[in-house]
Amino acid sequence: IMPSLVGSEMCIRDRTSSDGVVCLYFGASWSEPCVRLVPQLRAVHARLRTAGRPFALVYVSADASIADHARAADGMPWLAVPFGDEARRGALAQMCRVSELPRLVLLGGIDRAVIASDGSRPLLRHASRFPWRARAAPETPSLHPLADRLLRRGPVDPGPLSLSLIHI
Repeated sequence: IMPSLVGSEMCIRDRTSSDGVVCLYFGASWSEPCVRLVPQLRAVHARLRTAGRPFALVYVSADASIADHARAADGMPWLAVPFGDEARRGALAQMCRVSELPRLVLLGGIDRAVIASDGSRPLLRHASRFPWRARAAPETPSLHPLADRLLRRGPVDPGPLSLSLIHI
Protein backbone atom coordinates (compact mmCIF):
# COMPACT_ATOMS: atom_id res chain seq x y z
CA ILE A 1 0.00 0.00 0.00
CA MET A 2 2.67 2.50 1.01
CA PRO A 3 4.83 2.48 -2.13
CA SER A 4 1.85 3.33 -4.36
CA LEU A 5 0.85 6.17 -2.02
CA VAL A 6 4.35 7.57 -2.02
CA GLY A 7 4.07 8.21 -5.71
CA SER A 8 6.27 6.78 -8.36
CA GLU A 9 6.53 3.16 -7.39
CA MET A 10 9.27 2.85 -10.00
CA CYS A 11 11.40 5.45 -8.17
CA ILE A 12 11.09 3.53 -4.93
CA ARG A 13 12.02 0.28 -6.66
CA ASP A 14 15.00 1.96 -8.29
CA ARG A 15 16.29 3.12 -4.91
CA THR A 16 15.53 0.09 -2.76
CA SER A 17 14.91 -3.60 -3.22
CA SER A 18 11.83 -5.31 -1.86
CA ASP A 19 13.73 -6.15 1.33
CA GLY A 20 15.05 -2.61 1.70
CA VAL A 21 13.85 0.16 3.95
CA VAL A 22 11.77 3.19 2.99
CA CYS A 23 11.85 6.08 5.43
CA LEU A 24 8.98 8.54 5.29
CA TYR A 25 10.21 11.84 6.68
CA PHE A 26 7.35 14.09 7.78
CA GLY A 27 8.65 17.62 8.24
CA ALA A 28 8.11 21.33 7.61
CA SER A 29 10.20 24.44 6.99
CA TRP A 30 8.67 26.27 9.98
CA SER A 31 9.64 23.55 12.48
CA GLU A 32 13.01 24.21 14.14
CA PRO A 33 13.49 20.51 15.07
CA CYS A 34 12.92 19.61 11.39
CA VAL A 35 15.47 22.20 10.26
CA ARG A 36 18.02 20.76 12.73
CA LEU A 37 17.26 17.18 11.64
CA VAL A 38 17.84 17.65 7.89
CA PRO A 39 21.69 17.82 8.04
CA GLN A 40 21.75 14.65 10.15
CA LEU A 41 19.41 12.91 7.70
CA ARG A 42 21.55 14.08 4.80
CA ALA A 43 24.66 12.53 6.40
CA VAL A 44 22.96 9.20 7.18
CA HIS A 45 21.34 9.10 3.74
CA ALA A 46 24.72 9.68 2.05
CA ARG A 47 26.44 7.04 4.21
CA LEU A 48 23.79 4.37 3.51
CA ARG A 49 23.59 5.16 -0.21
CA THR A 50 27.40 5.16 -0.58
CA ALA A 51 27.52 1.77 1.13
CA GLY A 52 25.00 0.51 -1.44
CA ARG A 53 22.34 -0.22 1.17
CA PRO A 54 18.75 -0.67 -0.05
CA PHE A 55 17.38 2.51 1.46
CA ALA A 56 15.08 5.28 0.23
CA LEU A 57 14.07 8.45 2.02
CA VAL A 58 10.86 10.25 1.06
CA TYR A 59 10.00 13.74 2.27
CA VAL A 60 6.35 14.39 3.14
CA SER A 61 5.85 18.11 3.70
CA ALA A 62 3.49 19.68 6.21
CA ASP A 63 4.11 23.17 4.84
CA ALA A 64 1.22 25.48 3.97
CA SER A 65 2.69 27.01 0.80
CA ILE A 66 4.67 25.77 -2.15
CA ALA A 67 7.38 28.36 -1.42
CA ASP A 68 7.83 26.96 2.11
CA HIS A 69 7.84 23.43 0.71
CA ALA A 70 10.49 24.35 -1.85
CA ARG A 71 12.61 26.03 0.83
CA ALA A 72 12.41 22.97 3.08
CA ALA A 73 13.13 20.52 0.24
CA ASP A 74 16.08 22.55 -1.05
CA GLY A 75 19.22 20.49 -0.65
CA MET A 76 17.40 17.25 0.14
CA PRO A 77 18.93 14.58 -2.12
CA TRP A 78 15.95 12.26 -1.71
CA LEU A 79 12.46 11.81 -3.08
CA ALA A 80 9.57 14.04 -2.04
CA VAL A 81 5.82 13.72 -2.33
CA PRO A 82 4.78 16.60 -4.61
CA PHE A 83 3.41 19.57 -2.69
CA GLY A 84 0.33 19.73 -4.92
CA ASP A 85 -0.65 16.19 -4.00
CA GLU A 86 -2.41 17.10 -0.75
CA ALA A 87 -4.54 13.96 -0.77
CA ARG A 88 -1.48 11.71 -0.83
CA ARG A 89 0.36 13.73 1.83
CA GLY A 90 -2.72 13.65 4.06
CA ALA A 91 -3.30 9.94 3.53
CA LEU A 92 0.31 9.12 4.41
CA ALA A 93 0.18 11.28 7.54
CA GLN A 94 -3.08 9.65 8.61
CA MET A 95 -1.88 6.10 7.88
CA CYS A 96 1.35 6.73 9.81
CA ARG A 97 -0.52 8.49 12.64
CA VAL A 98 1.69 11.54 12.50
CA SER A 99 0.96 13.76 15.48
CA GLU A 100 4.17 15.78 15.71
CA LEU A 101 7.05 16.93 13.56
CA PRO A 102 9.57 15.76 12.69
CA ARG A 103 8.45 12.16 12.33
CA LEU A 104 10.41 9.40 10.63
CA VAL A 105 8.46 6.25 9.83
CA LEU A 106 10.55 3.28 8.71
CA LEU A 107 8.90 0.74 6.40
CA GLY A 108 10.48 -2.54 5.38
CA GLY A 109 9.95 -5.80 3.58
CA ILE A 110 7.87 -6.61 0.54
CA ASP A 111 4.65 -5.41 2.20
CA ARG A 112 6.35 -2.28 3.61
CA ALA A 113 5.42 -3.14 7.17
CA VAL A 114 6.19 -0.52 9.81
CA ILE A 115 9.57 -1.21 11.38
CA ALA A 116 9.48 1.90 13.56
CA SER A 117 6.83 4.59 13.87
CA ASP A 118 9.43 6.92 15.40
CA GLY A 119 12.47 6.00 13.35
CA SER A 120 14.80 8.79 14.39
CA ARG A 121 16.57 6.63 16.95
CA PRO A 122 17.35 3.64 14.71
CA LEU A 123 18.10 5.86 11.75
CA LEU A 124 20.40 8.37 13.47
CA ARG A 125 21.89 6.26 16.24
CA HIS A 126 21.98 2.75 14.80
CA ALA A 127 22.68 3.24 11.11
CA SER A 128 25.57 0.75 11.37
CA ARG A 129 23.02 -1.99 12.16
CA PHE A 130 21.15 -1.38 8.92
CA PRO A 131 19.07 -3.02 7.51
CA TRP A 132 16.61 -3.11 10.34
CA ARG A 133 13.81 -5.65 10.47
CA ALA A 134 10.34 -5.53 11.92
CA ARG A 135 10.10 -7.42 15.18
CA ALA A 136 8.36 -10.76 15.00
CA ALA A 137 4.95 -10.76 16.58
CA PRO A 138 4.89 -12.49 19.95
CA GLU A 139 3.64 -16.04 19.92
CA THR A 140 -0.11 -16.15 20.30
CA PRO A 141 -0.87 -18.11 23.48
CA SER A 142 -3.81 -19.90 21.90
CA LEU A 143 -1.44 -21.37 19.33
CA HIS A 144 0.95 -22.66 21.96
CA PRO A 145 0.68 -26.48 22.44
CA LEU A 146 0.12 -26.19 26.21
CA ALA A 147 -2.62 -23.59 25.76
CA ASP A 148 -4.26 -25.83 23.19
CA ARG A 149 -4.31 -28.71 25.67
CA LEU A 150 -5.64 -26.52 28.49
CA LEU A 151 -8.38 -24.92 26.39
CA ARG A 152 -9.63 -28.17 24.87
CA ARG A 153 -13.15 -29.07 26.07
CA GLY A 154 -12.79 -32.82 25.51
CA PRO A 155 -10.50 -35.29 27.24
CA VAL A 156 -6.95 -34.02 27.55
CA ASP A 157 -3.97 -36.17 26.75
CA PRO A 158 -1.57 -35.40 29.60
CA GLY A 159 1.41 -36.05 27.36
CA PRO A 160 4.46 -37.98 28.39
CA LEU A 161 4.90 -38.12 32.16
CA SER A 162 8.07 -38.96 33.95
CA LEU A 163 7.61 -41.44 36.83
CA SER A 164 10.24 -39.54 38.81
CA LEU A 165 7.86 -36.58 39.02
CA ILE A 166 5.08 -38.61 40.66
CA HIS A 167 5.38 -38.85 44.44
CA ILE A 168 2.97 -41.06 46.33
